[in-house]
Amino acid sequence: MQILFLIPIFFLLAVHTTDAQTTSIPDTAFEQKLITLGFDSDNTINGQVLTSDIANVSVLSLAGSSTNIGNIRDLTGIEDFTNLWALDCSWNQISSLQISGLNDLEMVHCSYNQLSSLDLMGNSRIREIICSSNQLNSLNVSGLSNLQLLSCSQNNLSSLDISTNTGLIQLYCGINPLQQIDISNNPLLERVECIHGQLTQLDISNNLDLKWLRCENNQLSFLDISNHPQLYQVLAQNNQLDSIKMDNCPLLERLHCSNNQLTELDLSNFPNLNGFTAINNQLTHVNIQNGNNFGLSVFDVTNNPSNLVICVDNIHWIPNHWQKDPAATYSSICRVTLAGLVRLDSNNNCSPDSMEQLMHSQVIKITQGTNISYATTNNNGSYIAGLDTGTYTLELVPPAPYWTPCPLVQSTTTDSTYSIDTVDWTIAPNVECPLLIVDISAPFIRATGGGSAYTINYCNNGTAAANSPYVEVTIDSFLNVLNTSIPIVSQTGHWYRFDLDTIPIGGCGSFTIQVIADTSAIIGQTHCSEVHIYPDSICLSPWNGPILNANGQCLNDTIYFKIKNTGSNMLSANNYSIFEDDVIIDLAPFNLGAGDSIVVVQVAAPGKTYRIQTNQVTGFPAIMGSSMIHATIEACNLQNGGFNTGFVTQYYTGNSSPFIAIDCQQSIAAYDPNDKSAQPEGYGIQHYITNNTPLEYRVRFQNTGNDTAFTIVVVDTLSPFVDPTSLQMGASSHNYTWSLSGANVLTVVFDQILLVDSNANEPLSHGFFSYTIHPLAALANGTVILNQAAIYFDYNFPIWTNTTYHTIGENYVPIILKMEEVWSSDLQLHIYPNPTTGLVYLEKSNIEPISISLIDHLGRTLMTKNVATEQSYIDLKRFSSGIYYIHVKTAKQHKIQKVIKY
Repeated sequence: MQILFLIPIFFLLAVHTTDAQTTSIPDTAFEQKLITLGFDSDNTINGQVLTSDIANVSVLSLAGSSTNIGNIRDLTGIEDFTNLWALDCSWNQISSLQISGLNDLEMVHCSYNQLSSLDLMGNSRIREIICSSNQLNSLNVSGLSNLQLLSCSQNNLSSLDISTNTGLIQLYCGINPLQQIDISNNPLLERVECIHGQLTQLDISNNLDLKWLRCENNQLSFLDISNHPQLYQVLAQNNQLDSIKMDNCPLLERLHCSNNQLTELDLSNFPNLNGFTAINNQLTHVNIQNGNNFGLSVFDVTNNPSNLVICVDNIHWIPNHWQKDPAATYSSICRVTLAGLVRLDSNNNCSPDSMEQLMHSQVIKITQGTNISYATTNNNGSYIAGLDTGTYTLELVPPAPYWTPCPLVQSTTTDSTYSIDTVDWTIAPNVECPLLIVDISAPFIRATGGGSAYTINYCNNGTAAANSPYVEVTIDSFLNVLNTSIPIVSQTGHWYRFDLDTIPIGGCGSFTIQVIADTSAIIGQTHCSEVHIYPDSICLSPWNGPILNANGQCLNDTIYFKIKNTGSNMLSANNYSIFEDDVIIDLAPFNLGAGDSIVVVQVAAPGKTYRIQTNQVTGFPAIMGSSMIHATIEACNLQNGGFNTGFVTQYYTGNSSPFIAIDCQQSIAAYDPNDKSAQPEGYGIQHYITNNTPLEYRVRFQNTGNDTAFTIVVVDTLSPFVDPTSLQMGASSHNYTWSLSGANVLTVVFDQILLVDSNANEPLSHGFFSYTIHPLAALANGTVILNQAAIYFDYNFPIWTNTTYHTIGENYVPIILKMEEVWSSDLQLHIYPNPTTGLVYLEKSNIEPISISLIDHLGRTLMTKNVATEQSYIDLKRFSSGIYYIHVKTAKQHKIQKVIKY
């Protein structure tokens, strides 16, 4: 009886406990899902689960899928999932969801149901709500202070208040009949999608963290995306936009704005842009000149007005996949506001008459304050430029001193209408005289592969035709001539003469000499060839000063350098320097009368390279040659058959006279086929040059593809530290056109070059061009001149050359003179140290009075002192580095001693 009594009591207690710990689950599909998930321990569909089975569930996934939609219609019982922080009931058939009592809930995914009601009140910890593709007419998220992601797209929402959700990062509210959306109180937003609505305005000015914006298919007429430094994608197609403001969006990568009313777009400040479409607008001007057009993989501006102008980085590099209407045009001038032409003023009336000759390759300098840009006339004598609003001063840079433009200066003003101002010029001769210029260069020097071809290019920059012109070429003695493209008139050893036809004003021509390095030459040896064109007369006021030139000759192991003065007397002494490889080993003064010369004898150490260098006197005209004269001898004294290489080209080897050109380059074996080099290379690892040294650049290219290259374009952005008005185009392998534009952009176009690929014909797959330019005057020491070029083969991505660099400096070559302390036996005088950094001591063995004078290299006495002691000194600290002379006199004797101040 006792057992029977206890059993009924236990049963009653058990039944009572079960009722207290069960949760009603009336939806059988819901309960079945809980059984599947292991959250219903009795595994029986009975309309209930043990509350203890679900009390600790933190993540509940009830989602179906697009191919297997769930049957859950009612989530009654969800209120007892008291520890739930993530709920996903997407892809079901739920019509109402009440989850307001789940205080730990952070994530709610209930998309693709039939929800007309969603109660989230009181769930302050919710961070993420995805309730898209339902039937919601309203959505209250006002109490959700931690909300970071809200996706409520594709509902029936006509309004949405997110003003209290200040931590919101992502908002997706598209495909709703929203007429407005206020996101001004959501400063942390990074992604906004509000597509397919009825929005007439969208203000994102307070959303400075925005990275991604989709607002297509609305009724927006204006969009301002300015000042969003992290914004990288904007999709705004299918609106009524007539303007997009886009200042300060440096990371923008994609902009799609088709089917609007836009008339112009400036995308020049978006270097990362890789996708842009603006189909079916009213565009007449699009500027994509961002310096990185090759990164723009998607571009489509079809179905716009026929006068659309598309401003690009390079009109010769337009990818085949870019889309535009046939009538639309590409241009490198973003907005033409200045146009004109240049004519030869044959009747001296300062007016460009229609029958006068049009002048090509004329440079127009455009100045506004400190900003300078350039334009160049084409083969038709015309030029264009795109200028921003403001007033500009215009100058025509004469191509030679024989020409004077008329007028000398003009001006133009660009206003907000950007209308085109026409400014024409004439250029008239000061004197009737030809002025021939010549250049010689080759892409490389080698002993294999058929060698290479020197190109000799010449032009007449003068004011009269050059009659009976001819060219003399001296080929390096270690090069063998294989053939020439025009007949050799006469030859003596390595000297050749070629006769030319009359060269008209502005006329140019070229010919080639095929050479190959001799087998006795070593790789890395420097080969120098020189060209001189005649007539070489100068029709300006004659130069009445001295004219110096230098040459050198190696006999056995001794070099004989000679400096000769073919002009008038030198009025003061000058100094010459002797270089041994990369140091100066001797400095000495000289003063030559008219016709006089000096021979400097230098014993050559084995393997060394020697150079003599001095300067013409101040005022020497550049048209007669370089202010620096020099001569170099490499390999005079061989060292076991070899010698040091690379020292010739680190120094200036040219001649700035227009009639003479020198090409010095080392022979090569393997090399980079697309590169840029400069002569001089510059001294040391810093590539030092003096401020007045002209730079000759050579750009080489080779077609290493698998088909013929039809057009090659080289875009060379010049250093801001060179003077574009000094630009002189030089020799090239093929015909080309060139232009200066913008601040300092040189563009060289080889149109229809038909350069074969290296597999088909390696020797003919090479090309090059060269030019000379001067650094700006008075550059500070330490200024670095960088230069790099981009080479475009047809529509391929550019190949970037190496970057050349030079550093402006002075006194950068070490002076190591073979000088010791000086002992004068006649005067019993000891002078030391020499060279010195400051103090020079003079010691004598008696106290006889002497006079000591310090004299500079120009013969000027800088100081004098009288002493009657055994020891004295002269302090050179306050004087600049250089050569000085100490003149010591007694009553009966005198001595002059050279000293060097570092």
